[in-house]
Amino acid sequence: MPDAQDKVGRARPSIHRFNGLQVEHLGPLPAAMLRVRAVEAARAAAALAPLGLDLPLAPNTVRLGDRRLIWTGPGEWLLMVAEGCLPDLAAIGAALGDIPHLLADITDGREVIALSGGNARTLLAKGCSLDLHPRQFTTGRCAQTLLARVPVLLMQTRDEPRFDLVVDRSLAAYLREWISVAAGGFRPDDAQT
Repeated sequence: MPDAQDKVGRARPSIHRFNGLQVEHLGPLPAAMLRVRAVEAARAAAALAPLGLDLPLAPNTVRLGDRRLIWTGPGEWLLMVAEGCLPDLAAIGAALGDIPHLLADITDGREVIALSGGNARTLLAKGCSLDLHPRQFTTGRCAQTLLARVPVLLMQTRDEPRFDLVVDRSLAAYLREWISVAAGGFRPDDAQT
């Protein structure tokens, strides 16, 4: 399942279908990392609420929507935008005011791979030790884990289920190849785009 790449080595968006599994290589999505001291997390959440940024304070949770806000650690979030551009980072910084923070655009450092369909959990179980049973890992949950020895941010974004994997761009080609091999046990569908 090799993908064409652009001039800087990012996989172009593509979709591959297997029996009960759809693999979408979305490439990089606009993303920013926000970090504050853990003791300032609630204050940062309150400061950003007027901008429509509802930071999740509960561990391993995701606010889904056009702008995804992903809890990645105490006082740390990833902001991802499915389409379009990131919100104005200067406005976010201004809203945080005197709260010490780090805010950085990390768009080109990550790629997103989406797995959906009835065999998505089965494929993830081949390379991940997390309990992804629907009673344990539901829509709006996330975890940082290893998949095929690659660090990923794994989040369930739909009940069907759909899982989005956020992976460092330097490791994305390896992970795409691993997914292709691991999905080999699922009969390929004829339709492939």
